[in-house]
Amino acid sequence: MADDSGFARTYGVGLLLPEPARLDPDRLHAALIRGCGRVDRLIADKPSVVLFSFPDHTVEHADDEVVPTQLMLLPSEDPLPSDVLESSLEQTWDFPGARDAVNSHRATVYVTDFLANGLPYAERLELFHNALSAVLDELPQCLAIHWVQAQRVVDPQNYRQLRAERGADDPVYPAISVRIFGGDSSSGEVVMDTVGLAALGVPDVQCHFVGLEVNAVANALYGAAYYLFERGDVIEDGETIQGVGEGVVRWRCQHEEALIPPARVVVDLDPGPPFAAGERGGDEESAG
Repeated sequence: MADDSGFARTYGVGLLLPEPARLDPDRLHAALIRGCGRVDRLIADKPSVVLFSFPDHTVEHADDEVVPTQLMLLPSEDPLPSDVLESSLEQTWDFPGARDAVNSHRATVYVTDFLANGLPYAERLELFHNALSAVLDELPQCLAIHWVQAQRVVDPQNYRQLRAERGADDPVYPAISVRIFGGDSSSGEVVMDTVGLAALGVPDVQCHFVGLEVNAVANALYGAAYYLFERGDVIEDGETIQGVGEGVVRWRCQHEEALIPPARVVVDLDPGPPFAAGERGGDEESAG
């Protein structure tokens, strides 16, 4: 669930499974303690739902009440609808077996945080990573992860390996995704953006252009997204960042409404003439 800015009040993924999962709350509890520290098991209203809380990760809510964040596991004996997954499959670039995995799944477990939207976004994401890794330890049959806010399908084995190798050094993967739209029309216009940052409370990034190499633009978008994740929304309108191309290339930044859904605020990167598409304007300052 997200508000009008794209910020996610609950943040979650769908685990795609070959058959319905038999969740063992005691084993999950032990795995979460290993991965996350202090964890309490809670009793959910529905017997099928498994619920935990993290007493070391608290947020302040109404009437100055301080409550621990929670993690919910919601199993389903049904696969996710194909129309829910298709747009994510179309923008998944690093999982060659994604479509086969999606077509093979017959059941799901949705893993989501709860009461966590008041945490600092870096703490929230790191806690979610640690919890998800623990859950995956108990569900080795998982075929794919539908990372909802990043609109991508993730290879669970690759995710676990990369988290083990560089998790603390790369807290963003795979919570953001670079998408590409267009390029096949007579105008040659392309829109590329990131999706996933706004769900955490940081602007995503977009670029509307012609005549640039998409892999180079993707690298620029990733670089800007990582910068925003590390420092927060610190880029002022009119500032410039390093672009791509020969020589000293500066791209002007401007906060705008996203050109491509979901609705959210993004930092638009203007590559300037002759590569810029769409209408832009303003003065330039350097962001470093």
